[in-house]
Amino acid sequence: MLVDGTDRVTIGTEATYEVFVDFAGAPYPDEDIAGVAYMLFDGEGNLVATGDASSAGDGVYEVTLSADVTGALAAGSNTLQVVVVSKRVALPSSSSIQFVTAAP
Repeated sequence: MLVDGTDRVTIGTEATYEVFVDFAGAPYPDEDIAGVAYMLFDGEGNLVATGDASSAGDGVYEVTLSADVTGALAAGSNTLQVVVVSKRVALPSSSSIQFVTAAP
């Protein structure tokens, strides 16, 4: 699993991150995924937002952080943690990406 996207977000603007879910190099089928959720943490480790990623096809999901969500962040480092729950595997999988928010 891989989370990919920009490493710099302007506070108060929308940001989209792609989540790639695969098994043995092949995209993981949508019908085998129970859910893809995200948690956004600020630089102090506070939970700022949670939500569900939307499917963009087998093995590809998108997490969109709205302008309101990024507007609530201070300038600095943040972490987007993504958790994938499979219908076929007992343990969920997770991955994260760090990005910096900067003033407009």
